[in-house]
Amino acid sequence: MTDIPQDRPEVCDYTDQEPVVDRLRQLILSRELRPGERIVQSELAEQLGVSRTPIREALHKLDSDGLVRLSPHKGATVADHSTAELEDIYSIRIAIEGYGAFLAAQNITGQDLARLEGLVEQMKEVFDQGDRWRLLEVNRKFYEVLYAIAGRPRLYDLIMKHLDLADMYRQMAFAIDH
Repeated sequence: MTDIPQDRPEVCDYTDQEPVVDRLRQLILSRELRPGERIVQSELAEQLGVSRTPIREALHKLDSDGLVRLSPHKGATVADHSTAELEDIYSIRIAIEGYGAFLAAQNITGQDLARLEGLVEQMKEVFDQGDRWRLLEVNRKFYEVLYAIAGRPRLYDLIMKHLDLADMYRQMAFAIDH
């Protein structure tokens, strides 16, 4: 299993599953845990400074999100998606994000619009700087804000799940390119 780089903050002392889910998602999307890589719960628990229980719960959550594959008697591995799965992911995104944007447009306030415009400006600056990784972060924040405005928590979760899956492909492409 890949060691967690020492220059990254560790989760440490969390008993709640969500910070562990967030940290594992970050490790997968940044490709510190690579597609097809086996995840050893005991090693990961030790590296993150948590018990195996939140690791196990986080892996179940990430399995349902499509970032991890859980197999009986084999354990957990980082999901390795095919081109056909990527096409499915984008087809779903097209359908649900259009609806999410429609709902957001009905609910948006002046303050919301200003925040989104600020994020667009940030994306332009980061793009001009050529920082692809930071661009993905700011882009994600834009989507989080936009779809939160829609006011539909289940739709928001579904969109974020498919955004994570698409981001995994984008980040793999960035890693290959560099």
